[in-house]
Amino acid sequence: MNRKNLPDYEKPPLAEVVMGVKFQPLPGIKVPHYGLFWGEVKKEFIACQNAPVLGDLTGLEEIETGGLPIPRVWLINEGEDYLIQLQKNHFFFNWRKKDGVYPRFDNIAPKFNLNFEKFKKFCAQNDLGDIVPQRFELSYINHIFINEGWQDIEEIGKVFPDISWHNTQSRFLKGMTTTNWLSEFKMSNPKNGKITVKVGHGVKRPENIPLIIFEITVRGNCLEIFEEFTQEEWFKEAHDTILLTFEDLTADSIQKNVWKKKNGK
Repeated sequence: MNRKNLPDYEKPPLAEVVMGVKFQPLPGIKVPHYGLFWGEVKKEFIACQNAPVLGDLTGLEEIETGGLPIPRVWLINEGEDYLIQLQKNHFFFNWRKKDGVYPRFDNIAPKFNLNFEKFKKFCAQNDLGDIVPQRFELSYINHIFINEGWQDIEEIGKVFPDISWHNTQSRFLKGMTTTNWLSEFKMSNPKNGKITVKVGHGVKRPENIPLIIFEITVRGNCLEIFEEFTQEEWFKEAHDTILLTFEDLTADSIQKNVWKKKNGK
């Protein structure tokens, strides 16, 4: 993929980036190990909190063989814009928009790589076993607020030309109040993974500002990925795929007038 012609924006609606690895479960990992690993990174990730356990996103159920499931833990930095998510079979690294501007993928990816390597080293040193990746994933979550090309959710077609609602006088249904759209697409090489697109309608709290939530996720099976890519190469390919998917699904006029598009088709 030619990285020189990728679309770029002065004001992208990006709210969150998530880089993640699902790996074979570590049977020996216990809750105290989370605390020990936190000690390894606490200089940067100063806060810790519990979160609900992530299920298997492939649609295959994971069965707990006894006792309570090991919880998911968030390790959060002082600015609350970066966090590590830990679970017995997941390692995720998030950037979340706070007050600053988007730091760009080329700055986020090295932070993910650094902290994932720290986690792999920690597991080896504590006899928890080797990390065997099963799936990589990259998600971009965008928040498109009201008045950014749309005034009412019935105008969703102004943002996403492939999704439209035609509210005519002859129709029985009137006044659409919300929407959820989910689709999957193949990557240019299907062996590299699949693209999942979600478009939903929500409200930003506590300001109560209506918004469209536009999420693009690329997932790939590591057994197939490693036939062609290294981990770093796959994430770059996934990043480029997300940018081109965003460009393909959103309206040209909003790209230019609202998000101030600089490059691309």
